[in-house]
Amino acid sequence: MKSLILIPSYLWKNTFKRWFENPISPLSKILVPILLSLLATLVLVFFNEAESQLRSKLKTGDSYDVYISERLIKKPNTHPAKQSLDEERMWLAKYGREQVSYIRQPFAAVKWKKNITVPIVVYTDSIAELTERHPTLHTPAVWLLTDTPETLEKRVEVEYSDTTLVSIPRKMPDLIRKNLDAPHILAVPMEMAAPLLRDGFEIHILAHFDNLKETRSFMNDTKAYYKAENRRIRVFSALEILENIEKINALQNYLRIGIVFSCGIILALILGTIAWLEYRQEAYLAALLRSFGTPRILLVWHAFLENLVLVLGGIGITFVIWKPIYSQLQQRITTMDLSPANSLTLSPTDSYTIFIAGIAGVLVAMLPLIFALRKPPGLILQ
Repeated sequence: MKSLILIPSYLWKNTFKRWFENPISPLSKILVPILLSLLATLVLVFFNEAESQLRSKLKTGDSYDVYISERLIKKPNTHPAKQSLDEERMWLAKYGREQVSYIRQPFAAVKWKKNITVPIVVYTDSIAELTERHPTLHTPAVWLLTDTPETLEKRVEVEYSDTTLVSIPRKMPDLIRKNLDAPHILAVPMEMAAPLLRDGFEIHILAHFDNLKETRSFMNDTKAYYKAENRRIRVFSALEILENIEKINALQNYLRIGIVFSCGIILALILGTIAWLEYRQEAYLAALLRSFGTPRILLVWHAFLENLVLVLGGIGITFVIWKPIYSQLQQRITTMDLSPANSLTLSPTDSYTIFIAGIAGVLVAMLPLIFALRKPPGLILQ
């Protein structure tokens, strides 16, 4: 029992003496992990920030949006308006009004100021911006949608066939402006639109999502539904591009793991070489200790702890210094007119991966020492 205390104490005393006499050895075991873990950390943070910025830009834009267009023509024994209302309720029940909007565009137009043709759209409560009731009216309003409503009178008269309609100017919603190319549009509530929809109309389904999973689900549902109905629709979506981006991100994850563990392999090779050189210098001492009954596993365990302390110390220093270094790189990237990361983050998973790669490197570095200690001590002492 006493030897189990004295031998490790002697080994650590000898190790500290060796560090003092030859500081290059411990410094190399600290600097090499710092350089390799710093490289891995900067690569991981760069990939994390690039992916985060990409996802943020996709969410703020319309990359996840889906636009579906279809013409419904009146046929014998069919009611296109009722059919489209039933389908609208179906999609809204599944995805909600915040994500799916319906616009019906009749094959008709109104006249404004006798020489301006204004297309008509029919809205329901799926477009929240148009369903608000006007303070002076008790029914849903007829809106004249335009980008400059403040330049018009409070009431604007338009003509449809032999009928005069009174509309209220208001700002055109972005949802309609983005999908219908017209400077002015007359929006009529569904309650008043039966005569307009009698002969058929064009449906515009506008779906807005903020992630790939919901976009893919909506696309699969709509394609399956309209295929079963044997109906032809026009679909505009960036789903294929988004799925390719997702594949690239998945490939990037494998690349990140490969970089980290490549650094771990390089670390193992360097530490293994240093451990072998140190063993050759102290082979006589190790053989002498073994001849006195010191277990071989104790020598290996001591070497492992020595390298582990130095390597983890180097990795710990990396986690302290990488932020200011990355900030300087960001400034250089900014001067090169590239998009720098807005924040500096290293996920816990990436931190654990670097630590695991460092520990694995130390374990592999012990293999040369383990094989060297298999040599009988008598051959070394003779």
